[in-house]
Amino acid sequence: MVSRKHLKLFLIIALIFRVITTFCHDASIIEITKSGNFNTFTNYDRNQYYLDSSFINAALIVLKRYPELENIKIKYIKKNINTMMAARPVIGSTLKQMGKRKYKIITSTNPKNKSEKLFRQISINAYEGILSHEFAHILCYSKKTGVQLIFYSIAYPFKKRKIERETDQIAIDRGFGKELIEYNQFIITSNLVSKKYLKNKERNYLSIKEIEKIIYK
Repeated sequence: MVSRKHLKLFLIIALIFRVITTFCHDASIIEITKSGNFNTFTNYDRNQYYLDSSFINAALIVLKRYPELENIKIKYIKKNINTMMAARPVIGSTLKQMGKRKYKIITSTNPKNKSEKLFRQISINAYEGILSHEFAHILCYSKKTGVQLIFYSIAYPFKKRKIERETDQIAIDRGFGKELIEYNQFIITSNLVSKKYLKNKERNYLSIKEIEKIIYK
């Protein structure tokens, strides 16, 4: 029989692993930096990766409605993750002062969800929809201390639905409700999107009808 001491040790190790895997760092492809009065992108590895110009165009449009992120460093990377796109703090900067912290937006290279093919077919408005959601995540992260971020990561699996729906609401408040609807319509009708991803969206995010009810009330 497992003792309470061993059970507590196992839980601590599991929580540490959760934080590391959530915020783990990877090589960047591009970084958003301040240039004049708005953000631009610098490509770090043109030969190894294909960077869709739609991402850059959509990101610049979205960032204009998130002025709080103007001086925050955000790296864009490609990595094998289970979802289409994710926004996370860079682990090495998690405990730094809020203004000095770095973040990353990840698009998946996982062949199971076929996201690379998907993002080559996506419209600029749908791109803005998903990016508005990810920048909303970064906005939330930027307001938390390092310790708060660690506990946030630990609590996320248990509060995922609440967090993701609140994040959708932030994007809607910034004026991206129609773009979120277009992204949702796109993934519902695409034959590249897995049933698992669609079930996750249905279970944890605002539906098209809920978004329409909010923006047309």
